[in-house]
Amino acid sequence: MEINLKVITQKVKSILEQYHFNENIRYKSICFMTKDIRLSEAIKSYFSIELSHYEIWLEPNHSTSPVYGVSRYKMEKEILQNQSKGLFIYRPEEWISFWPKIEQAAFWSFISTLHGQRDIVLVTTLNAQSDINYYMDEKMITDTGISYWLSNEVNK
Repeated sequence: MEINLKVITQKVKSILEQYHFNENIRYKSICFMTKDIRLSEAIKSYFSIELSHYEIWLEPNHSTSPVYGVSRYKMEKEILQNQSKGLFIYRPEEWISFWPKIEQAAFWSFISTLHGQRDIVLVTTLNAQSDINYYMDEKMITDTGISYWLSNEVNK
């Protein structure tokens, strides 16, 4: 698939404006998912600029991000204690992939129900539908190979 970064970034920006930056939306956490590592890298680059006022966690042990092997409880605590308005987490699977499935599902539940404390944007290449779909609803970005997940509370 040919990657048209301009089209993808326009679509992603529109989604952020509609759901994440919209003051009328209570549950603002959003997770972008693609199995194409090139697309995830392109989205990461875009968010590193677009969300430069957010704290950015690119990988374990990097800057202010949690360490590799962190527990779910500790990671959630670090998210809540984060002092910035927003948080961008790139490839959360770097932290959560070794957790038991029930802990991974609990993490996605936590992300989906955050409101008022932190605005979170995630990008993952993890095939986490089975863990996310109880708490978040998937929408496809047409002709991109990217989907995005919103709290299932958004449309209630």
